[in-house]
Amino acid sequence: MLLDLTCPVEIQEWELLRDDHGHARAYLHFYNLTDSTITALAGSVRWIDADTGAVQTSSFSGDQLTAGPRARFTLVSAASGVGARVQLEPEMDYVALEDGEQWRADKSRLREYPAPPRLPGRYANLLRAGAGRDAVCCAQEADEGDWLCVCGRWNPRGADRCLRCRRDREDTLRRFSPEAVEASAPDWMPAADIEEPISAAPFPDEQDAPAPRRAPLLRRVLIAVLLAAAFACAALGVRVYRYRTTPAAGLMPTSRVYTREA
Repeated sequence: MLLDLTCPVEIQEWELLRDDHGHARAYLHFYNLTDSTITALAGSVRWIDADTGAVQTSSFSGDQLTAGPRARFTLVSAASGVGARVQLEPEMDYVALEDGEQWRADKSRLREYPAPPRLPGRYANLLRAGAGRDAVCCAQEADEGDWLCVCGRWNPRGADRCLRCRRDREDTLRRFSPEAVEASAPDWMPAADIEEPISAAPFPDEQDAPAPRRAPLLRRVLIAVLLAAAFACAALGVRVYRYRTTPAAGLMPTSRVYTREA
């Protein structure tokens, strides 16, 4: 993934909503990495259609923002003619901070960084137990001195603390490196490759995609129907029981009409 580690804002995730006419809106969720309020921001999104390869670009901006220090905020970008399968590539262009600092994108600062390593289930639990619930990978240092925090954030070599979670660099690299995590595992836990990179395939094949979870949904519907039938039978049984056990004296007499003979 291409990153500029000097950018004071990171795009952590996004949500994509589309309609049947090809109109789509991307809700981009940002995080302010600084201790100053963000007052303005601008960028663009590349929409890549997986089936046709068509690419279109839309913009996003906020001219009167008040995104507080280390706070999350959301901006929207829209596009038309979007296919069923699309990948987004958002890019930051400009950020203005309340303290007067301004950041502008520079493609020469972009570098390719590997995705955070995947952790097997037991090792993931072991890491979170020691590092915290937001830990997603082991910490490691690149050859150039940049380092990966357990929260999944790459940081420049001059950063003594993680720009996202504020963990200490030296302590994190010492306690939560792959070697340290493996060494802390109990003897019964099997060895595993905990540095395998996460698959970043943007458009997984249909045959590799998980099957729709229809069975659990059908099971829930059947259970709901059975419960409704059980309640209905119980209610009917109560009514029949009350009818049979109610004393006759407590019933209103049947009305009759008599005619007088002449």
